[in-house]
Amino acid sequence: MPADLLKTADHNNGGIGAGLVLMAATGQNAAFPELNLDGYLNDKGRGYVDFMKKHCVAIDAVAGIFRKISDVTVKNPLYEPDWQRVLRSSDLGTHAPDRPVYLYHGVIDELIPYEVGRKLRADWCAKGANVRWKSLPLGEHVLGVITESVPAADWLADRFAGRPAGGNC
Repeated sequence: MPADLLKTADHNNGGIGAGLVLMAATGQNAAFPELNLDGYLNDKGRGYVDFMKKHCVAIDAVAGIFRKISDVTVKNPLYEPDWQRVLRSSDLGTHAPDRPVYLYHGVIDELIPYEVGRKLRADWCAKGANVRWKSLPLGEHVLGVITESVPAADWLADRFAGRPAGGNC
């Protein structure tokens, strides 16, 4: 779970998930138009955002692979005060969920740093949330989703059946 958007963006800047960073920035800008993403984009960045709006996530992610934020901007908006404020307001660890959570994360996740997931667990546990945590030692992003889909569905079915959720904070 990308609980810390800035750390996740930094992790993906120039990496395999680089296209996701610009997609996420475009989404933040749609939610908060005062961020004025277009004012930070260069011609290449504006062209990429236009391309993104016409294609699916998979194509956009591949088209943006290994791009750096500096390749598509005249100035990195992620380190400007208004962007920082909006992105920090989305940090998931600041509020504990009021229902049980099944949270798992691949140790070698290439898109969302493992430490982001571990910190989310620690933050929620410190706030008294009922968290069931599972670390996936050989799991990367997609493999983690695939291998945990059945256990996650079973965990959810138990909640609908009224069985108690035991956390492991």
